[in-house]
Amino acid sequence: MSFITKPKVSHPGSPTNALGLTRRQYEGSMSTLCAGCGHDSVTAAIIEACWGLDMRPEQLVKLSGIGCSSKTTAYFVGGAHGFNSVHGRMPSIASGANAANRELTYIGVSGDGDSLSIGLGQLVHAIRRNVNMIYLIENNGVYGLTKEGRYQPDPADRSDSAGALARCHLRGAQLFRRQGAARTADPGRNAPPGLRADRRAVPLRHL
Repeated sequence: MSFITKPKVSHPGSPTNALGLTRRQYEGSMSTLCAGCGHDSVTAAIIEACWGLDMRPEQLVKLSGIGCSSKTTAYFVGGAHGFNSVHGRMPSIASGANAANRELTYIGVSGDGDSLSIGLGQLVHAIRRNVNMIYLIENNGVYGLTKEGRYQPDPADRSDSAGALARCHLRGAQLFRRQGAARTADPGRNAPPGLRADRRAVPLRHL
């Protein structure tokens, strides 16, 4: 279906929000993901939320890295700003954009491989700086677009792959705890220029 242009049709009786926009006007291009992919369900939820919150498309910034999940920023709010970064580096782009313009709403979309493997260090520092953004991790558990990735579950060797993935997630949780504790103890520690140093750390009790 990726070669088909998404039809711009809307029922004349479609409900509108306070801005006079329909849900269809918060959609993006045609999804190229596999039929039935859960990422499209997340995209639909984002569209519904933006429509329900009466958000102006030009006030939204969509950021992503590399992977199936990171492709989804093209599928919602076509009139928003967007930046598709390199693998695992989306939090750095979000930090810079947020420091430059605090009036916009930032949504970062990433996946398990993009955020919890190659991008784990970036994610930890985004949490430490408490960047004002919505960070979505769409975990399909396959580390898919890197093909034969180190943590890709392999049916021929599930025990080893599952163990490697569990160790990766455990290291991430340990890093989150250490960074959260350091940030709470000293809110101004290593605060980058242009970012407020008085913001509280993100609660990490769920880890």
